[in-house]
Amino acid sequence: CCSVAGAWLHTNDSSGTAVGIVIIFAAVLMIPLILVLVTAFVLKLWTVHSQTSATNDDSLKNVITKSSLLAIVSLSLSIITFSIIIIQTYITNIHLYFFYATVTCIDIISNGICIFLTYSHFAAYYQWMCSRCDKQWSVCWTKLTDKNEAIELSGKSDDGYDI
Repeated sequence: CCSVAGAWLHTNDSSGTAVGIVIIFAAVLMIPLILVLVTAFVLKLWTVHSQTSATNDDSLKNVITKSSLLAIVSLSLSIITFSIIIIQTYITNIHLYFFYATVTCIDIISNGICIFLTYSHFAAYYQWMCSRCDKQWSVCWTKLTDKNEAIELSGKSDDGYDI
């Protein structure tokens, strides 16, 4: 689909221009939408993580860490792909088109890998590929929820104002 649209962009007739405008418009709308969805997803996971921080249920915390990490990786690559679509509409270069096709394939494959890695059957592969990031992300989640919990218990924010 995207490579066909990319080929239409390089035509000299008005239909190619119209398709280019539609693709740019869609990409410009999709990037903020993706950012809002990722933010909402991560905030929801953060809320669940902070609610379970008092419990010793590490399995739920591990699922939250894994889900948020894979979602951010997948959606970051999708944003990069959309950005390249926008750039490609303005610059007509065969090398950029090859780069665009390669990045699109990498995006599709990485999305599939991220989906597979969410399943417990692929836990060994997840640990092999993502163990360092997972540990750092888990530490980050813990620090954020502990800080949030301390602020809620004290009733004051970091700058001394009541919350």
